[in-house]
Amino acid sequence: MYGPLNCFYDEETAQYIIVWASTIPFRFPKGTEEENNNHRLYYTTTKDFNSFSDPKLFYDAGFSEIDAVIVQQSKGKYVLVLKDNTRPNRNIKVAFAEHALGPYSPASEPFTGILPKAPPLPKQATTG
Repeated sequence: MYGPLNCFYDEETAQYIIVWASTIPFRFPKGTEEENNNHRLYYTTTKDFNSFSDPKLFYDAGFSEIDAVIVQQSKGKYVLVLKDNTRPNRNIKVAFAEHALGPYSPASEPFTGILPKAPPLPKQATTG
């Protein structure tokens, strides 16, 4: 697992979605990254933090991605903020969906420079 776990409460399904980045060597086509740095986003869900769903692939943008955060813009409009971790890119992109669990659109073009840290999102950005 790489980096922080990100937790989002999905009111639509009344459960928490926990997202993280991890590598599974040779599972995805090798891009510019080594196998131990070819991250994809995975998730599990829970209603009570005592029992959890089996982990599943959350998002595969076709490149190494990390530091994902789900933001609800409004009812039925979700944004996935993620970091493209490939060299030399290493910038922030977004994808969109109608449900917190997706499916999400292809990632946007970057809107930051190279090497940013994942941005903290203000509370009002998550409340629509």
